[in-house]
Amino acid sequence: ATGNLSMKLTIHLLGPARQTDGPDQVELEVPAGACVHDVLPLLLPVTESRLTALLADRGGKLNRSVLAILRDQVINPAEPDLLQEGDDLTLLPPMSGG
Repeated sequence: ATGNLSMKLTIHLLGPARQTDGPDQVELEVPAGACVHDVLPLLLPVTESRLTALLADRGGKLNRSVLAILRDQVINPAEPDLLQEGDDLTLLPPMSGG
């Protein structure tokens, strides 16, 4: 693959997403310029199915209650070109229960 057509990300799953049987960290190759919504369909097949309900809405986009955190900043999952080669993206679903 040529360097500028795709990029590698490390996705960290925190909070309730971490309590699944799957990995809490996933390395993914995603298209350059992808937004968080674009990453989700690539992430879900390699994680546990319970995560799909936790992270994705019915349209397959990132659930509005899930925080997408990049370089210690909460980012808009629909904004393209924020993610860069080698980035660590953290997904934090809301804590359930009280």
